[in-house]
Amino acid sequence: MEIKAENVTRTFGMKRAIDELNFTLPEGVYGLLGDNGAGKSTLMRILVAIDHQTSGKVTFNGKDIFHMNDDYRNLVGYIPQDFEVYSAFTATEYLEYMGALKGLSKKELKHKVPEVLQFVNLEKVANKKVKTFSGGMKRRVGIAQAIINDPKILIFDEPTAGLDPHERIRFSNIISEMGQDKIILFSTHIISDIEAITTNVIILNQGKIKEQGNVQKMLSEIKGKVFTEEMDRERLASFKKEHLIVRIRQEENVVNVRYLGEKESGAIVCEPTLEDYYIYLGSGSHA
Repeated sequence: MEIKAENVTRTFGMKRAIDELNFTLPEGVYGLLGDNGAGKSTLMRILVAIDHQTSGKVTFNGKDIFHMNDDYRNLVGYIPQDFEVYSAFTATEYLEYMGALKGLSKKELKHKVPEVLQFVNLEKVANKKVKTFSGGMKRRVGIAQAIINDPKILIFDEPTAGLDPHERIRFSNIISEMGQDKIILFSTHIISDIEAITTNVIILNQGKIKEQGNVQKMLSEIKGKVFTEEMDRERLASFKKEHLIVRIRQEENVVNVRYLGEKESGAIVCEPTLEDYYIYLGSGSHA
């Protein structure tokens, strides 16, 4: 089972939102990373067959997804970035409604709704109005409606936006648990969420793929090039002009600077993270 994009381009007037993208997604979990305007949402709308590419082709197991029509859409679960739940419904009512729209019978829904509510840890509030739910709980309702028909493909656009730390951890665990026999693609601005959920990432920049593949392989490129060093603010001003800064953290009497480059006297080498690599990639240092 795989989704394949071949030279996929989407234009809006003179602007290319995505530009000749090529990738293959077999079963597994994939993170989609990029700045605002990088083309993440445009790509995801094409992959769920809501929007159509201007040129190129997207296939599922060798078949054009837009020729498959409902046969493809029935394989897909989707949570858009601006996902909203009908607040007047209870969680159970909402899932029964969405399940019916996806073609499930009343008999199927009778066992499927409690099953997905339990999976997203909402069974105790099954009969409460969605309007009383937190943002994280509503997101979990979104996951439940996306998986109620057991789709083979799950596409989540910024699923952790607005979630508190506990909800983000819960979401990460849910996605990891589902990734055994599905194709799951999720976009995020929160780089640590990708590291927590998957080892596979596609990085977009201005509509193009800047890098794709295994995170650990990417990090090997900057191993031995990431350091932290404590310094006073007077030195920091000149240090920033000469080094690629990842983070600056204020401590009691000094600042702790995480940077990429050559080791300075007193610096401590660090294990690289995806955040380090993302800064490195954006700096133009990547060949």
